[in-house]
Amino acid sequence: MNSLYLNRRTFLASLGAGMLGASGLLSADDNDAPLPEPVSVEGTPTVLEFEARVKKFIEQNSLEDGSVQPKAGASTDVLLLLKRFTFTPASLELKKNVAYRFQIMAGDIPHGVWIKPSEYGPISLTAGEVLERSFTFRKPGRYFIFCSTYCGPGHDKMRAQVQVV
Repeated sequence: MNSLYLNRRTFLASLGAGMLGASGLLSADDNDAPLPEPVSVEGTPTVLEFEARVKKFIEQNSLEDGSVQPKAGASTDVLLLLKRFTFTPASLELKKNVAYRFQIMAGDIPHGVWIKPSEYGPISLTAGEVLERSFTFRKPGRYFIFCSTYCGPGHDKMRAQVQVV
C-alpha cells in the first residue's frame, strides 16, 4: 500500500476515535482516575470535606452489625455519599415516624437516589453538590436505596439498605 493511503487512513481513524472519545461513546476504563475536586462555595463542602463529615457520622453512629443509626436524642441528620459504585454508609438503621434530614452528595459524577419500596425517588444529584431532603419512614421493614442515574458498568450493583425499626 502506498504511504498516502496509510497516512490518510490513520488520520481518519484517529479523527473518528477522537470524536467518539469527546462524545463519551468511547473512553478508557478510568474508574480509578482522579477527578477534579469541586471548590467550596457559600458553605457547600468540597467532596473531601463531605467525605470527612460522613466518616465522622459513621464513627459516631455505628452499630455492632456495621449499620449506622443516628443516636437517640442526637440530630436526625443522615449523611450519604455516592461514588462509583458505592453508597457510604451502605447500611442504615432508622426509626419509623421520625423525620430524617438526609444530606446527600454525588462525589464523582452525577448519580441518583431511589428508595424502594417508598415514594422517595428518583432524585437526581449533581456531582459535588449537597442535596438535602427530609424522609419519614412510616412502616417498619427493609428499604433499598438504588442509584437511579446510570453511572457506569457497576451501576446495577450500586445500592444501600435502610432497616426501619
